[in-house]
Amino acid sequence: MKSKLPYYLLLLTFTLIISPLFAASCDDELFKVLVNLEQPKTFARLQSYSGNWTVILADPVEKLRDKEQNKELSRSVSMTLGETQDVLITLSQKGLAFRAGNMPESPFEYKRIIFKGGDLISVTFPPSAPMLFEGELSFTKDADNFSIRLINQLPLNRLLAAVASQEAFSNNSQAVKAHIIALRTKLLYFKRNSLHKAEGVDICNQRHCVKYQGIGSNKTLPEILVKHTANKVLTYKNQIILPRYHHTCGGKISSSESVYGIKEPYHIAQADVYRHGEAENCMHSPSFRWLIEINKSELETFLSLSYASGASYLYTSWKPEQINNEERITSVKISGKSSKIISGIEFLKKLQKFFGSKSFKSARFKEEVMSRTLQYTGKGEGDGVGMCLYGADGLAKKGKTTIEILNFYYPGTEVKTNY
Repeated sequence: MKSKLPYYLLLLTFTLIISPLFAASCDDELFKVLVNLEQPKTFARLQSYSGNWTVILADPVEKLRDKEQNKELSRSVSMTLGETQDVLITLSQKGLAFRAGNMPESPFEYKRIIFKGGDLISVTFPPSAPMLFEGELSFTKDADNFSIRLINQLPLNRLLAAVASQEAFSNNSQAVKAHIIALRTKLLYFKRNSLHKAEGVDICNQRHCVKYQGIGSNKTLPEILVKHTANKVLTYKNQIILPRYHHTCGGKISSSESVYGIKEPYHIAQADVYRHGEAENCMHSPSFRWLIEINKSELETFLSLSYASGASYLYTSWKPEQINNEERITSVKISGKSSKIISGIEFLKKLQKFFGSKSFKSARFKEEVMSRTLQYTGKGEGDGVGMCLYGADGLAKKGKTTIEILNFYYPGTEVKTNY
C-alpha cells in the first residue's frame, strides 16, 4: 500500500488542480453567424484594415477536365489581400464574380469566396454603411433571394463582446455582467439545440437570435467584462437554459407560459420590485411609458396588408382576445368577412414591422378612439419575459451584485463555469 500512495496522491492532484486547466473553454468555441441583410445585395466591396488576409476562390461553377489524363482540373485560386487593398464581389446568374483592386474581373465564377487569417476587414454592401469584421468570412449565393449571402465565423468571446456592445446601454458593471452571462448562455443554447442547422450556421442576426452587425460598435466595458465573466453560464437543474431578456418591462414581468405558451420554471410572473414598497427597478427607462397616435385609415391598411389573403379574408378590425395578469395582450382576434385568433407576440411583431420598431414598443398597451385618430398608451419595450435590462441597471444602482440580479430575474438557476 505504501508504494501506491504517491500514485494516488498524484492522481488526486491532477484531477483537482491540473485537469481543470486543460478543460475546454466555451468562450473559445467557434460560432458561424448568418449576417442577414435588410435587402437583397448583388455587390460587395471589401478592404483589409489590419493584417494580411488569405482569399480563397473556391468551388468554380464550371469545371474543366484534362482529356489526356482524364481528370478534373481545379480552378480554385488562393491569393493574399494586404492592408488597405480592396476587392469587389459581384453576384451573377451562376455564382460570384471576383475582382481585386484595379485588376480585370476574373473570367470564372465561384460558389464560395472565403477570407481568413487577417485581423480586421471592412465589408460594404452599397448603399449601406461599412461593417467591420474579424475571424473568417464566407460569401455564397443565396439563390432564393438572388442575393449575396455572408457567414462570419468567430470565437464566442468575440461574438459576445460585439453583441453586448450593441445590446447593452448600462454603464454599471454588475448589470452588464448579468447581461453578458445571460447572453453567453443564450448563444450556447442556440448552438447546442441547432436552431439554424438546416442553414449550416449556429445563429443569425435577426431579432429571434441576436443583434450583430460586426465589431464596429464594440465598447470598452463589454470587452473587459466578457473576460471577467469568462465561461460563466446559467443553468437550471444542471441543464443550460434559454434565458429570455428584454429592454424594459414597465414594472411587471410576465411568465413564458402566458406569453409563449411554454412553461419554464425560471421565467415567472412577478413585479419588477426587489422589496415591497420600493419603486419599480426600470422606472428610469425612457420606455417605461409610451404613447403613439395613428390615423384610423392606417390601421385598416395595416390589417389588410399584413393579414389579407383574398377578398374573403379581408380584415378590417381587431380586439384583444386575452390579456394576462400583467396587462399584456397575449392573443388577438382580427375580424372582417371572417375572423381568426393570433398570438399577441406575433401581432406585436406585425405592428412593429409596419409602423416601425419603436412604434408599438410592447404588447402592454390600451387603445383610445379619438375623433379621427387612434391613440395607444403603453408600458415597457419588448416581450416582458425574463430579465428586464433596465431593471437590471436599476438593481445595480441599488447596490445589487451580478448574482443577486440573475437570481431575481431567473429564480432557481445557478451560475456555473464551462458547462
